Amino acid sequence: MVLIIGGAYQGKLAYARERFPGASVGQCDENCPDPDLSAGIVNGLHLLALAQLRAGIDTVEYLR
Repeated sequence: MVLIIGGAYQGKLAYARERFPGASVGQCDENCPDPDLSAGIVNGLHLLALAQLRAGIDTVEYLR
C-alpha cells in the first residue's frame, strides 16, 4: 500500500494515476462507512474515516 497525502487540490489523484497507470479508481464517500476498497487506487480515504467515525466503527481495525 502506498499512501499519498497532501493539501487539497494539489494533484494527488493525478499523481497516483500517473504512478499506477491502468489502476481502477474507487471513491470513498462520507455517507458510506463500508465501501468497496478493491480498486487499485482508493480516493478520499479521509471521507471513509469520517463515515466510520459517525457510524462508531474503528477505522484502524477496519483497514487491517
